[in-house]
Amino acid sequence: MKTSIKLAFGTMALMGLVACDDIKGGLDVNAPLPLTTEKGVNLRLEPSSYPAQIKLNDDKRLIEFKIKRGDETVKLKVKVPYSTDLDGRSAKFDIKSVQSGQPFDLVGELYTNYSTSGKYYETESCTYGEHYRECSTYNGRTHCRDVSIARNGRRHVTYHYLYRVTKVSAQFLGAADQETLAVFTAEKDTTSRIVDHYGSCRRY
Repeated sequence: MKTSIKLAFGTMALMGLVACDDIKGGLDVNAPLPLTTEKGVNLRLEPSSYPAQIKLNDDKRLIEFKIKRGDETVKLKVKVPYSTDLDGRSAKFDIKSVQSGQPFDLVGELYTNYSTSGKYYETESCTYGEHYRECSTYNGRTHCRDVSIARNGRRHVTYHYLYRVTKVSAQFLGAADQETLAVFTAEKDTTSRIVDHYGSCRRY
């Protein structure tokens, strides 16, 4: 059973909202959408539905889109002004064309929801070191050395699962008339196994 939880900002910063994650979704273009690719090429997407994905770079100052157009992948980047904060569990943005370097305004929201499972208790295989002193006598002299051997064992482990659902929605607006040219939506579910406690590794 999943239980909703509230995480402190430090934990959310560690997890990251969408930084470094490619979140797959779709771009529905309602009217011809002008854009500038990462290589500086100006082109226009015609009305249609395109598979697309979004990604934030590490410092969250750049939004990257990859749009699949036939056999071609169109890549474009939107600069995020320093006045826009994309940290936290929920973040809204309103990036103007003059700020982003693109021929459109971008308005949208990033939202992440966390929940956790109950605790699980299991045993698992492990490896531990067994130490002893080995001595031998040669020509009347005794020589000793410390020896360590890796042994297989079992240990108790307590863990739970952390579930994260990240949703992104964005509107591409005409810079002059604010007409909605396209809408991007995406969602990504991730599950992480979080270990709460390891018992001692013992021979089985």
